[in-house]
Amino acid sequence: MAGLGYKAFSAGAVLTAAQVQGYLQDQAVMTFASSAARTAAIAAPSQGMTTYLTDSNTYWQYFDAYNSSTNPGGAATAGWYPLS
Repeated sequence: MAGLGYKAFSAGAVLTAAQVQGYLQDQAVMTFASSAARTAAIAAPSQGMTTYLTDSNTYWQYFDAYNSSTNPGGAATAGWYPLS
């Protein structure tokens, strides 16, 4: 699921479960040992998810649809693509 965007919380604010999920967890850069570990953990990735793989020291982003202006090199298939 895509994150909810940016929100500035005031000091002492109590976050709901939905806010923690949408503003924090859905927007975090997730770290995995390998692409196999990532695939096992994320059954249904969504557009914009970003991960870091420790075995290759690389960042990857998921694209779910063809878009020549946003997908790396105009990639025509959904999938994980390295960030440069």
